[in-house]
This record gives sequence, C-alpha cells and structure tokens, in this order.
Amino acid sequence: MVFMSFIHIRMRFSEKTRRIKASVRACKADVRRRITGRTAPKETEMTYQETAYEVMSRFLTDFTEEELKNCIANAYDEKFDTTEIAPLHKADGAYYLELFHGATIAFKDMALSILPHLLTTSAREESGEE
Repeated sequence: MVFMSFIHIRMRFSEKTRRIKASVRACKADVRRRITGRTAPKETEMTYQETAYEVMSRFLTDFTEEELKNCIANAYDEKFDTTEIAPLHKADGAYYLELFHGATIAFKDMALSILPHLLTTSAREESGEE
C-alpha cells in the first residue's frame, strides 16, 4: 500500500512538473517572439542605458518612452564605478560580464538600482501627479 501511495505521489508530481515545464516553454517562446519582433541596433554599438531601454521597453509597456528613459538614466549613472556599467571581458576563450561595479559591489545593484525609480514613477502616475 505504501509503495502504491509513493507511485501515486510521484505520478502527480511528474504531471505538475510537466505542466510547469510546458508553461515555462510557452513563456520563453512568447519572450523570444516579443524580442525578435522588433529590430534594434547591434548590442555592441549601444550603451548599457540604451540596451536597458531596448529590453525593458518590450516588457514594461505601461511606461512612456520618456518615463522609462528617465528611470534608466537615474538608475544607471555615476553610482557605478565604470561608465560601461556592466563591462564584458573576454578571457581564456570565455566572456565574463562584470556585475559588481555598483554601490554594494554585488550583482543585485543591476536590478535594484532601477526598482525605486520604476516604483516612484508608477506611484506618481497612479496618484495623478506629474
């Protein structure tokens, strides 16, 4: 009886795992479609801020171009110790993206630098302020 219960639990878990994997695949396909649906300049010709705008504008559609560019400009500025923000280096045949040039010298600076600007802009818009 215990063995049968184990098999039943394992089968239910496997089914949930299959559904989750299918959802993730569908989400990836949607993201790929959204990104490839637009043309953007070559990444190597863009600054970090321009790249951030190109990526974020595809997903944060509630923000105007001006709002999003303002948030990005305020988030990724002189707080970082390099103008490249996240330099890409090649060493021993591999590429390394340096995500430690922010205020806390940790990769979290990349995401958490823009979050308060996005939240403030959203709150201002919700309250009717300009």
